[in-house]
Amino acid sequence: MPPRRGQGASSREAHASSTTIKSTLRQLPALSHRLPAGGGLASDADADELRELLWRVKMAVQPSTEQYIAEMASSILGDAAASTALLQVVAVVVRWPITSPTSGSSSGTGGGSSGAGSGSSSGASGSSSVGGVGGSSGSGSSKRPSTSACAKLGQEACEGVAVFLSVLPVSHPLCEFAGKLVRMETLQCIARQFAVAAACPKALTPQQAAQVGACSNLFMRIVQVVQPTMASGLEQCRELAMALRDSSVTEHHARLLRLHDGPTRAAANAAQLTENNCYAIANLGNLRAVLLRAGEEAAHVALREALSRCCTRHVVLVHGVAALCGADGGSWYGLPEEVRPAALRAAGVDSTRVAELYRSNPGEVPQLHPSITGALTSVLVHGEPRPPVGKRVTVSLLLRLGRLAVASGGIWAALGQPYVEAQPLRLAAAAGVRLVVSREEVTATIFTSMERVLGLLQGLLAVDPPAWAAEAGVECWRLATAALGRRILTLSNTMERRALGTCLLHSWLPLPPLGGLLLTVAPPSLAAALAAGVLPCLERLLRRAGEAPEGPEAEVWSKAIRVHRPHLWPHLLAYGEPRQAAALVATLGKLLRQVDPAQVVQDCTETSIGLHSSLAGFCSRVLEEALLAAAKSEQAVASQLGPLLTYAVCEWLPELSRITLLMMRGPMTPPRRAVLSWLPRLAWSCDDGGGAAAATGPDAAGASSSAGSSYAASSGGWRRLLLEEVRAVPLLAAALRLAEQQQADPEQCVSTAVACCAVAAACPDEVRRAAGPSMWRPELVRGLVRGLRGLGFSDLALCTEALAELLEAWGGSGSSGGRKGERAFERLLTGVAVLVGSGSCAASRVPPAKARALLRTCSYRTCTCLAGDSEAEARLQACGRCGAAWYCRRECQVSHWREGHKEACAGGGTTGRAD
Repeated sequence: MPPRRGQGASSREAHASSTTIKSTLRQLPALSHRLPAGGGLASDADADELRELLWRVKMAVQPSTEQYIAEMASSILGDAAASTALLQVVAVVVRWPITSPTSGSSSGTGGGSSGAGSGSSSGASGSSSVGGVGGSSGSGSSKRPSTSACAKLGQEACEGVAVFLSVLPVSHPLCEFAGKLVRMETLQCIARQFAVAAACPKALTPQQAAQVGACSNLFMRIVQVVQPTMASGLEQCRELAMALRDSSVTEHHARLLRLHDGPTRAAANAAQLTENNCYAIANLGNLRAVLLRAGEEAAHVALREALSRCCTRHVVLVHGVAALCGADGGSWYGLPEEVRPAALRAAGVDSTRVAELYRSNPGEVPQLHPSITGALTSVLVHGEPRPPVGKRVTVSLLLRLGRLAVASGGIWAALGQPYVEAQPLRLAAAAGVRLVVSREEVTATIFTSMERVLGLLQGLLAVDPPAWAAEAGVECWRLATAALGRRILTLSNTMERRALGTCLLHSWLPLPPLGGLLLTVAPPSLAAALAAGVLPCLERLLRRAGEAPEGPEAEVWSKAIRVHRPHLWPHLLAYGEPRQAAALVATLGKLLRQVDPAQVVQDCTETSIGLHSSLAGFCSRVLEEALLAAAKSEQAVASQLGPLLTYAVCEWLPELSRITLLMMRGPMTPPRRAVLSWLPRLAWSCDDGGGAAAATGPDAAGASSSAGSSYAASSGGWRRLLLEEVRAVPLLAAALRLAEQQQADPEQCVSTAVACCAVAAACPDEVRRAAGPSMWRPELVRGLVRGLRGLGFSDLALCTEALAELLEAWGGSGSSGGRKGERAFERLLTGVAVLVGSGSCAASRVPPAKARALLRTCSYRTCTCLAGDSEAEARLQACGRCGAAWYCRRECQVSHWREGHKEACAGGGTTGRAD
């Protein structure tokens, strides 16, 4: 198929340009070799010829398609002689001084006092000398080109190489080219140029300003290219970090932008220099973060030193504060009034500029330049706080930047709605801003600001924090809750959402001591998070993730659940507002009801697997940690944590049992150990250890069981929870069968044996009905005995043996098992009493009925409705007939009526979760 006209023309144009550029590049080595001392350019004509050649090469790579750019990159970087010649030209011209007399004379092209280098630096080949021309003694032909010609040549060379670095695609050859620029001390030479220009007592001439601007462009592009990508390795990043520290190029570049010297310092290219400075500082902040994660200690310390220097920080902070003031009209933090107009102009946020932006683009919201917010973040995050911008002011600036990003996110989200008329001016006014953070930078700005603020406040929020630190901690967590809202998450990308999930429950929330005592008052850092609404935020995140397993909230949660710390959750429940904590527990219960193990296996998306498959294990570990924490809490804390623990057991354990039963029937490994470990606690809570059967034997236990609801009421609802909701008897039967099929691990063997003994002692009538070839088989129980003796659990082995004998008696001698059954049951009770006395487990003494009164929820037990942001805010309607049942929607009421409420309602009895 022949190419279309456009395609063919583009291909022919690329081929012709490639041929031209190759021809031009072949002329470059011959001219460049005449630059070093001893073979200098003969005249202005030679300088102009070389400049013209460099200009043609620069213009050849600017406008183009991808194919064309790739062809140019191959032509320039693939030609060793040409790339070496470019490096050699740059090595010479950056050593030419910019403040020499304007007339050509026999003094040469520069003087040794100008700061030009006198050593030799290797070019691309590593062998050709490109020592500074300024190091010559001044002997030379009077036909040497004038300073003006040299200045134009130096400007063209720096601008041309800067264009190469910006236009050509990032690749290993390009990064190698930039790395050679660093190794031949280009940054050191550029720093000297900046230093001389900044020290000039008079305003720079247009040509000198152009030279400085070209050096600034080259400096910024080198920093931009040498980043830790696949093409640029850590070695080049280390070299760049050391060169930046040793040359102080960022400091000298910042001195060019000082605004306190008055109008004489305001060069015509101040806006360009400001933009270059911000881009470079922003890139250095990103580079330092990567080096820190990579363990490059020396390199990241070097970059921190470069970002913490006086002028570097001053200029970025002045421009950053000006940008914030132009955006939100807030405080200037004491910046002198005479500096403010120039700062606003340099940051591009003066009133004239903003008004022009609104007029020229009425359908768009004017944005802060990303380089300014990036540079401000880099200095505040990666630099060392020092007066006058100490820790407190740094926190204030970061929080202000974060608030602006949150407001910007709201505006971008509103503009993205199809039913919202595009009125950016009105939206910005409603949000209290005039300019916004760019859409792509919203999440990163909030994330970086919050992470740094929490780091700065970490020590201050340990004990008895100052008032400003406590307020800042709350404000910081408000940013976090905003970042986890739908408006901001829809603007973020997958990497940002996963980063939010990783930090949320791992590094942001304070880590309490493992196994430590829960004190009466929450730690200040945790109190700040709770005051900012972290519990409702987590619940909202979970509900949206449950509604849309492929949505952004699910991405955050699926990552958070993999790195969370279970022992953090008891602190959240113990110190949080009780209704908020109960609502979070209820929402997790509804999510557990949605878990279908078979569907999890079939689902191929990483998000859904993370959300559903990890949920059961997560809730199991939280229950275990909450039980341990309740036992080590002060009374005031235990009075809240105890009911919440029981409420979590009531909401989660039935679903964990269901999931475990389903998983034991399939190929998956269920989290049965965590579920089985709770069964003895429930059994011993039925009647304070051992149940009614402990005193009266199996026949009396059966009679007690037949009493139905009266017994359930006397045990506070524990018996119904154990037998009807958790379904302990069939669950243990399945566990025994699985133990026969698989080689159970030691902990699994122990937990299964303890659970079987405790449930049989507390509920003998139900276990007796399950005794037989299909449920609780004696030989399966004896299989546990052998494993227990091998593990050294002799008392538990005797108790389990008594249970096996009791099951045999029940299976062969009628309902009671006769005298043999009575003796076996007495031995079982004795063994269980030993287990209870050893304190191996003890459940919360708050009965289920009291715990469920913490929060009124839908009476339909299998309700999975996640509408709204919180269970605490759900609008429930009472049953119109009995008034005892409450429902969140019509579907739940109809389903509950069909599944049994009809009989309870007709009799006027209680229903739902009253027991």
